[in-house]
Amino acid sequence: MRVAQCAVFVLLLVGWLSAQEGARTVIISKSPHPKLDITKAEFDNTRGLFANRLAPLQRCSFFLANNSDKDVVAVDAKWSLVERDGKTNVSRFTSDSFLDVRARPVIGAHSRILVGPRIWVREDSIEDYVASQVLMAKRAELERLADRVAAANAVYVDVDSVIFADGEVAGPNSDAFDREIASRKLAADDVLGVLQDAKLRGQDPSDALRNFAEHSRDRHDSARALWRKRFARQLQDAARFQGNLYYLQHLPPIPSFYGASATRDKPNNRSEMP
Repeated sequence: MRVAQCAVFVLLLVGWLSAQEGARTVIISKSPHPKLDITKAEFDNTRGLFANRLAPLQRCSFFLANNSDKDVVAVDAKWSLVERDGKTNVSRFTSDSFLDVRARPVIGAHSRILVGPRIWVREDSIEDYVASQVLMAKRAELERLADRVAAANAVYVDVDSVIFADGEVAGPNSDAFDREIASRKLAADDVLGVLQDAKLRGQDPSDALRNFAEHSRDRHDSARALWRKRFARQLQDAARFQGNLYYLQHLPPIPSFYGASATRDKPNNRSEMP
């Protein structure tokens, strides 16, 4: 009887440990650039971030080191989870400097960050992040992601693109992230143009923005159309209008993207307007 009980206990323990470890197979892509290094996130150098229910995220997280003299200003990464039923679900997470009026780099020159699903933390800030309200606020979401990773058969992690401050694009760039960033800036300029036109015509800016958001379409640039609506709706919040206006007016300029994987069909400055 005791032998049977011990056997059951061992099976339960193995199952629990497997759940903590997460997916059976985790493969992280190679570096997209000779000046970038990708290394696995180990428990002892992540300051306890992946403790308890977040443990499964450790194996599919990594450190991305920038060994160049240029800042990295954008990273696009994807996690492909192969579920037990054979289906593959892809989650894409990005970080870039072009939605930050201070234009802080994603990875400074000769430094590295910890990257995981919804996790972008500078190495020297991990300990502070673990104790922060930021982590507490997103913990429930991270736990849900960890549960999905634990239940998956395999996880494939790909760094789809990395963009340097001078505009160099590295990686497959299958998401055309450089084009998306450029379209987003054009969308901000479009919305500012709507406000300027409304002012010249003596039109209520709220009405102009509402009409613009409702009718904004672009058959040639879906990202631009999406961000037009998003920015226009943000400006319709009267209590935050001045802050949101300042934000749009001071978004960082976009560099000229280049490199073998840079998107060739650039956004059209004369894209359709409603």
